Amino acid sequence: MNATRLPTGSDHTQRNLIYNQLLLTTPVTWLCSAKIITINVYGIMAWHNRYINSISNAGLRLTIEFKRRDLLWKSPQPITNPQTGERVSLPLRLSETVSVSPNVLDILKREAAFVEVEIEMIALNGTKQTLKQTVEKLVWHLRAPQEFFPRKEEECSEEHSLSKSLSTGGTVIGEEDGFIAVTKRSSVSINSLVYRLAVGMKGSDADATRYIGELAANAWEQDNERAVKLYKLVIKAKEGYVLDEEVPKALKASASVGQTVESAVLRSACLWLGIDPNAPLKRQRGRPKTRSRDEDGNATNAGEVIELTLQPDETVTGRLIADFQGLVKNTNLATLTLSKLAEILVALRDRELVIDAQLLEAYLEAVDEDWRAKVAQEIGLEDNNEEKTNPWAVLGLDSGASIEEVKAAYRKIMRHVHPDTSGMPRWYAQTVNDAYRKIMEGFEDV
Repeated sequence: MNATRLPTGSDHTQRNLIYNQLLLTTPVTWLCSAKIITINVYGIMAWHNRYINSISNAGLRLTIEFKRRDLLWKSPQPITNPQTGERVSLPLRLSETVSVSPNVLDILKREAAFVEVEIEMIALNGTKQTLKQTVEKLVWHLRAPQEFFPRKEEECSEEHSLSKSLSTGGTVIGEEDGFIAVTKRSSVSINSLVYRLAVGMKGSDADATRYIGELAANAWEQDNERAVKLYKLVIKAKEGYVLDEEVPKALKASASVGQTVESAVLRSACLWLGIDPNAPLKRQRGRPKTRSRDEDGNATNAGEVIELTLQPDETVTGRLIADFQGLVKNTNLATLTLSKLAEILVALRDRELVIDAQLLEAYLEAVDEDWRAKVAQEIGLEDNNEEKTNPWAVLGLDSGASIEEVKAAYRKIMRHVHPDTSGMPRWYAQTVNDAYRKIMEGFEDV
């Protein structure tokens, strides 16, 4: 199991590269209350709200733009860029009014670590003894400053030297709690049916869009407040970290911004229709209960490899219940990177472990609804790197592969990334088509 040794831990797990097969959007499993249901979602993509009237597929999601506040980290002293040796103070000023830096959510990190704990034991003579033992725990700590700088040039922004995935920028409006407050444009993805409910309640597209934007901005504010409190808790810890099990539930995110917005709209719709959203649900006679429960009474669902558990605070946890892809049984999914989880998802689908693939995809959706875009960024599919420009690498083949192997690889990948069935952006399929065309032209020249 991957873990960091704290408080001096710096041995972070390297990101894993995977093939284009990870970009799948087939049946998605969603966790709802104490049960797991599976639905088919087709054609998921971002639509600008001016096109809303043309939407007919109930499975589509919409992207709504809004303005929000963010809190940028202010480094107490200059930090060193490990690649250039340059000493910089954060936030970086891009202009008189615009600054960029990791935000309060970026500087906090949760990961598995080996920590020393005290265990109280009773000796044979009845006396109590306190022993120190090194165990693996999930902990919260601050990221090391060097993590904010990209290891590769392509990870840099054109505007600054910070890592694109661990920085944000905006117009400076003041200072709060030691952070620099900024405003910036952002977006939230919601189900089109939820949007239609909002239009019905508010009376027009414009009012519904404004309403959803306000909900999203408020959700971000709540995330900022929670993160600031957690940040203060961590920096006060004399060990330099806080055990995840000791963090108050109120300081842990239980849903994404999109999920929070959808929940708020649905609750308002219930009230609008005269339904009490807090009324207890009565189980229909003969309806089966949840498939199983763990020793604490939490609902679980499992396949052959993956087991998910719905916690009392409605967060989802997962683990491996069998050795898989070089990982041992009982590996906590929270300790794995998004790209590693996506690699496992591809392997599950390749082995036709459908239930496990659905469970893992449900877990990814629950922990980060933007996981596909983030994984694509991690493995370089959104950059002009070797994996994308080398046609053989795009198809996951060696340059000596036969024409039959090329055709088979092309057909397999296109089943996963075709925009009409996968919901992936069209450039994914275009990249594969271009790679296939270049390779086939090479065979024709021979």
